[in-house]
Amino acid sequence: MKRSTASTMVLRISLILAIIAALAGGGLGVRVRQKVLDLQSRLAAETSARHQTETEMAGTRRDLAATTTNLKETRTALETAVAEKRQALVSVAAQSQRAEKLAQDLAASREKCEGAQAEVARYKAAGMEPEQILIVGRQFRDLQKNLASVQGERDALQVKLRLARGNADPNPLLPADLRAKVIVSDPKWHFVVLDAGEKQGVVERGELLVRREGKLIARAKVSRVQNESCVANLLPGWEFAQVIEGDVVLPAPPHS
Repeated sequence: MKRSTASTMVLRISLILAIIAALAGGGLGVRVRQKVLDLQSRLAAETSARHQTETEMAGTRRDLAATTTNLKETRTALETAVAEKRQALVSVAAQSQRAEKLAQDLAASREKCEGAQAEVARYKAAGMEPEQILIVGRQFRDLQKNLASVQGERDALQVKLRLARGNADPNPLLPADLRAKVIVSDPKWHFVVLDAGEKQGVVERGELLVRREGKLIARAKVSRVQNESCVANLLPGWEFAQVIEGDVVLPAPPHS
């Protein structure tokens, strides 16, 4: 556009100069007139070309704006499609996990059902009715309770028997697997309290060795026994170090 404007200005200046020259020299009137006509024709042609160029440029601008709009719409549609695809992938993954969980639950239920069917088959093979099975189940539970009670009485009798034997024996033996710890130590009165008692097989007058890190610390004799604890007196001449809480206590070997 700037180039067309410059050409127009040149033509106008040339036309003015031609007119001035014509006025100045009358003999050149015809040639000047023809030149003016040529310049006017040329100016008209260039003006028409300029208008056509401007029209084409306007059309190009409109096409460019339309293309830009289409490009934005395409980009927006592409972003929407990508987001929808990601959401679809997440949904598919969730559905896959749900299907896998359902399959596992179904397999577990099927296994339980097969186990129940096998159990029913065993009952049927035994020739028992459901009511009889319930009665047998109750009787079985009652027998289990009675058995537990009898076992408890047996354990109590065994403890009493060990105590009776211990009372009769001046140097009773303690269980070889007995392991206890000092929970109280009184260095003034030379006695300790242990975390083992009748339940662990401890009896009165049983002798114990107190050890720490594999070293013998003292020797003690049980003076009083309770259900899960006992009191033992430290024997004179056997205190090689002060007994402290946490020291390990083992049964003394016989005739030691």
